[in-house]
Amino acid sequence: MPVMGGIEATQRIHELPGHADLPIVAMTAAVLEEDQQRCLAAGMADFIAKPIEPEDLVRVLGRHAGTASGPPAEKSPSPERQAPLLDLAAGLRRLDGDRALQQRLLLGFVERYHDVVARLDALLAETDGVAAIDLVHNLKGIAANLGATALAEVCRRLIEELRAGAPLDSRATFVATLKETLEQLQRHIARPPQPGLPATTMAAAVPLGVTVRALEPFILGQEVVPDVLLAGLRQLADAGLPHSPLARRLLQHLDGFEHDAALEVFNLLKLEQGVEP
Repeated sequence: MPVMGGIEATQRIHELPGHADLPIVAMTAAVLEEDQQRCLAAGMADFIAKPIEPEDLVRVLGRHAGTASGPPAEKSPSPERQAPLLDLAAGLRRLDGDRALQQRLLLGFVERYHDVVARLDALLAETDGVAAIDLVHNLKGIAANLGATALAEVCRRLIEELRAGAPLDSRATFVATLKETLEQLQRHIARPPQPGLPATTMAAAVPLGVTVRALEPFILGQEVVPDVLLAGLRQLADAGLPHSPLARRLLQHLDGFEHDAALEVFNLLKLEQGVEP
């Protein structure tokens, strides 16, 4: 976390009056036994390993709400085996079956990480190992959640090499796996949508100015945008009109809770369309 780690945060929360026994659950990408023991030793009641499986989340929360029982959740370290390239069915399950959301997240993933190798090489050339690890770590977490399992696994190996200052033996595999993953995701995204009302017809019912004005207080306040407004923005993004690319970028930033980037794109959208505040 940007200010303090989860271990310190747990200890400081438990020092607050009346919070000594407050159950705290770690949500962590660390799956090694020593990482799990550090969480428990710090006073955490449990942990959930990423990528988050809905049934694991329900079980752990139920345990500490008094509706379930059993030992802390465990995930074994990732085995050294050939992981499947994509498991989009698992990714869809984590999104509660929302295919439209999955498509947007996959598109955002492709657009955000298509140049990640060049960015990684630039950081390594600058000997900025911390930033390089952060970059690959973020890629690993998103890939795992979306179902890009092979890419997440090779990212894990690359992170270990970066942390150890060892030769990057897995770099070639990382580059090849990333390339194949992005190609397959692009083919998946390009599949024809399910039959339904044409996007241009749907967008006609949602004027751009109305949508922009309705979105503004939520974006300026960095608040969660209501589903009905997201649906209108999605129609604009899919309409194939001049402003659609900006609407798609705005959706991607909102999905990622990237408030500053969302505000920047939102202002561009207002400027290009001449929408008054």
